[in-house]
Amino acid sequence: MQYADGFPRSQTNVLWLLHSAQNGRGTAFCINEESLLVGFAYRNCLQIAFENRRRQMRLSLVMPCYNAARFVRECLDSIRAQKFDNWECVCVDDGSTDGSFDILEEYSKKDDRFVIVRRSHGGVSAARNAGIVRAMGAYVGFIDADDTMDPDWLLQAIKAISDSQADLVRLNPWCRAKSSSIGVEHILEHGFSWLSFVRKDALLAMSEPFPVGMRIREDTIFHLKLLNRGVSTSQRHGTGYHYRLNTDSSVYRSMPAQDFVRFVREMIPLLKGASMQKVSRTIYKTMLWWRVQRNKDKDGAESEALVWGAVDEARTKGVLNILYTPLLWTRNFILIDAYLALRRRINPKWLP
Repeated sequence: MQYADGFPRSQTNVLWLLHSAQNGRGTAFCINEESLLVGFAYRNCLQIAFENRRRQMRLSLVMPCYNAARFVRECLDSIRAQKFDNWECVCVDDGSTDGSFDILEEYSKKDDRFVIVRRSHGGVSAARNAGIVRAMGAYVGFIDADDTMDPDWLLQAIKAISDSQADLVRLNPWCRAKSSSIGVEHILEHGFSWLSFVRKDALLAMSEPFPVGMRIREDTIFHLKLLNRGVSTSQRHGTGYHYRLNTDSSVYRSMPAQDFVRFVREMIPLLKGASMQKVSRTIYKTMLWWRVQRNKDKDGAESEALVWGAVDEARTKGVLNILYTPLLWTRNFILIDAYLALRRRINPKWLP
């Protein structure tokens, strides 16, 4: 009896089918009922082979850590609890002074999948870039030292990566499609790095993946630079990453107006295909974020002039329309501050 691929039915060729499946060769199928069982065996072998490939692929997590001793144990425990176990976590201690490094060292002695990189304080972007260089996995993901993940988070990631083979893969709780590509407008609204897994080669092709020194929306610039390099993308629905709103972290400390100006200037040339409405609202929300987080003792008229200068530059470049952002049209921080105060009075936890 022969199969559609020309091989006779025998124990030897059942073994050949197994070998073929394990090595990812083309599909063999049976042409009669007697040989149907072998066809099912071949399909099962393919499934085993794909599962083996998933287990063999290593994922790297990059975790910048700066004075996160209060929360980092919880974060590290959630990583150790992952059902997918072929991971490494590159913990970049960014000059912590609160004992965070000692905790990282404790975990690395218990589990050699935790790798420590120690450096002087340079900010979250510089720490992530250092972790990317050290990462050994085929794909790199990101986690903040005060966040946690459910045990199946990396399992969801490796399945999405295996299914799509894209350069940039995102587990997106707002995505309802089985699978879709990633556009600039999605990044402007949900450009959080901790939802992304990026092929290591694509990261190494960038001279500076995360913009060093930027303390506001550095994740957005990182993703926009990736998209402008023409990387293949895929996203699917995924849940299980738990972001902690930690008002003690560096993200919530005062930000100079120069950070807002830099964000606008770096974003403008990366906005291929984005609607003016979406870009305008991004600039508007980022300006409100700066206004909430500014240093009230230092950021006076000079800082406000820098902000309005960046807004005018965006309008001149044709990416901002004040019709979508009425408060920008007023050019009056007294009205803007009154609006922010009202929103915070209605909901003290509200943030732009």
